[in-house]
Formats: sequence, C-alpha cells, structure tokens
Amino acid sequence: LTIMLGSAWWSFLKGNVAMMTQVLFSNIAFAASPLIGTGLCYLLAPSEAAFSIGAHHILLYSSSLIPVMLLKHRFRRFRPCLTNPDLIKNRYIQILPKLQTKLGPDASFPSGDAAAVVAFAIPLASGRPFLAFLLILLACVGRVFFLVHYIADTLAGAMSTYGCHWLLRKFGHDVGDAQWWHPVLAHLAFVAVGLMRRSNHK
Repeated sequence: LTIMLGSAWWSFLKGNVAMMTQVLFSNIAFAASPLIGTGLCYLLAPSEAAFSIGAHHILLYSSSLIPVMLLKHRFRRFRPCLTNPDLIKNRYIQILPKLQTKLGPDASFPSGDAAAVVAFAIPLASGRPFLAFLLILLACVGRVFFLVHYIADTLAGAMSTYGCHWLLRKFGHDVGDAQWWHPVLAHLAFVAVGLMRRSNHK
C-alpha cells in the first residue's frame, strides 16, 4: 500500500492526475494492498505478538469493508460535494472532492475511510488510546470538511468496523489472537462478495 500511495503521490507531483486516480482507486489496489500488507507484516514484524496485532488490523479492515460495500450499493447516497457543488469553492484543497465526484458520486454512505481508520485504531488503542482517538477524529473530520461524506456517513463507517470487532470478540477472537490466514481469509471473502455484487449488477 505504501508503494502504491508513493507512486500515486509521484504521479500527482508530476501533474498526471489521471495516473494517480488509476493507482489509488483501481480494483487491483483494493484487492492486493491488504494481502501485500499481511505479507510485509509477517516478514517485518519484530515478534509474533507484533505480527498478530498488525494482522488483526488487516482482518478488521477487510471484514468491515464487506458491510460498507453492501450498504453503499444499497443506499447510493450522493456525496455532499455533488449535492452542494458551490461549497467546493470555499475549500483550500479542491482536488479531493472533485475526484470523489467523478469516481464515486453515489458512494457517500457509509464511509469506507472511517471504517479503515477505526480498523487501525482498535489495535492501537490498547497501548495508545489517545492517539487512536485522535486518528479517528482527524480522519472523520477531514472527510466531512472536504465534502466527500456527511457526519452520519463517517459514524456508520466507524460503527461497521466496531461491529465487526464486537462480533470477533464474541467468538473469542481479540487483538493479539490473529494468525496469518485470518486476514487473508477475510480479504478473500471481501473480494468474493465484491465480485458477486458486480456480476449481479451486470
């Protein structure tokens, strides 16, 4: 994911926004980045406990994206930058709302970015609770400020991840319990649901 984001940022600096959007929002990026992250975590984690915490983040991320994806398809809520285009002029950075207007105009509810940051924050909260809260706050406020989500979108996205975490704990799986195959299985399930949804949509 770091390599893909770095490539996208380099494309942005070079002025090739089309290339940036292709890298960031391609199906390959969504499909491959958690699997690459799991592999890097497995190779670079200083201990088994550290790997398990990282794997739990990826497990939560992929699990929470399943309800997020289904709800986006069900509600098809238009983003604030599309329903209120005049507000974009008042933002210092206009590229993000303009990109989201083109790429996912009716994918406002719920926020996948809010779901993702909570997936990262939950394992972090055991040792750095204030930092975890700050990351969630900044991510959600940023999505609302740049007119790509409503407040309810970010709350719903965050709750989808917390709901997945709650269910995992109900089945006896908590932070630190993840094995290497847990995030892989969760992400394959996410990809399978996405492919089925796409085939049904066609």
